[in-house]
Formats: sequence, C-alpha cells, structure tokens
Amino acid sequence: MDLLKQLQEHHDLSENELVIATYMIEHIEEIPKLSTREFAQRTYTSATSIIRFIKKLGYHNYNEFKYNIGNVLKN
Repeated sequence: MDLLKQLQEHHDLSENELVIATYMIEHIEEIPKLSTREFAQRTYTSATSIIRFIKKLGYHNYNEFKYNIGNVLKN
C-alpha cells in the first residue's frame, strides 16, 4: 500500500505523528469515514495535528487523503 511506503519514508516523526501513523495503519478501513475531529479524538491529538501530518505525507488536504485511502481500499 502506498500509505505504508510513505510512512516508512518519514523517519523524523514526532510523538503525535507516530500515534497518528499507528492509528492509520491499524484502522485503515475507518479513515474514509472519519472527520478530522473524530480522527483527532481517537488518537488523542488535535485536528490541526492530523492536517499537518496529512500535508507532511504530501496531500493537499484531508479530503484528498480520505479519497485516496477510499480508492486504495476499493482496489
């Protein structure tokens, strides 16, 4: 999966980013259904942290990220 590859390329993750990345990997099927607030609540971070991390992965916004994950899961 492309997301796993992207996560592996970032060795300079903060503690919050590590929590977010771990949640992404363990709950990938849920991501397209979550808002940034719901995602933040589940990872005990902030919506801003989620958005910053998504941008660090190379996405323009959270919706683009969710769309990409949804397409990957369909295939």
